[in-house]
Amino acid sequence: MTTLTDLFGQPELFAMLPSYPQIAPEDEEILNTLLMLRPAYWDRVWYSARVGKHQVKIPDGCAAWEKKYLEATFARRVDLLGLKGTDLHVVEIKPAASYTALGQVLVYTHLVRQLLPLPVTVIPHVLTDSADPLILPIASKHGILVTQLKDLFDPE
Repeated sequence: MTTLTDLFGQPELFAMLPSYPQIAPEDEEILNTLLMLRPAYWDRVWYSARVGKHQVKIPDGCAAWEKKYLEATFARRVDLLGLKGTDLHVVEIKPAASYTALGQVLVYTHLVRQLLPLPVTVIPHVLTDSADPLILPIASKHGILVTQLKDLFDPE
């Protein structure tokens, strides 16, 4: 039987790192804040996990910057996969989440579900400093968990 490790490689403990593989600096701040507020939020994680099978064909003669751009554009990597029990969270991290974050996380979740022949619950998840209030009912309707850091602070 195929395992999550077979599909995504060896997971890591959810712990603060000096930097996170292929995660933008503004997204690293969000991860570090989550770790300070909720260090046990996920049991294990995969950073910048490849979720698509499709490989882009780079045309011959492309400049190095063009090749790098095309590979990044078509890499289909989700910011983070977070495992909590048997729930696999497909996480898109955004400082300010808008409708584009919903689209990204839905596509990544679909791709992950295509890969998984496993009895795992897959949860689309947007992690953000703040979300556009207009997306919250849409996210709820489509089963997307939106975690805003401001909601994780304990009331004083």
